[in-house]
Amino acid sequence: HAAATEPSRLLVAFTGEPATLAELAPLRQADWTPERLQVGKHAAYAWCPRGIIDSRLMLALGRLLGDRVTTRNWATVGKIDAMLRDTAG
Repeated sequence: HAAATEPSRLLVAFTGEPATLAELAPLRQADWTPERLQVGKHAAYAWCPRGIIDSRLMLALGRLLGDRVTTRNWATVGKIDAMLRDTAG
């Protein structure tokens, strides 16, 4: 999302079962302004400009999917990616 300028406030929700992401359809219909939710084939992305702790969107996502997803902020995803690239090379 063009507004996602702070990596620590962009959350990626990963799941081992991509079909789980389809359950996010009701959340996609809601207005979370200023937060945003995008759902891809393998993960969902939540932009929480006011922070994660007080995020209504992240609370709803957690209630809906519980431990069927794990979330990491974009900064952490970047660090994991860099570590994997280092070990692969």
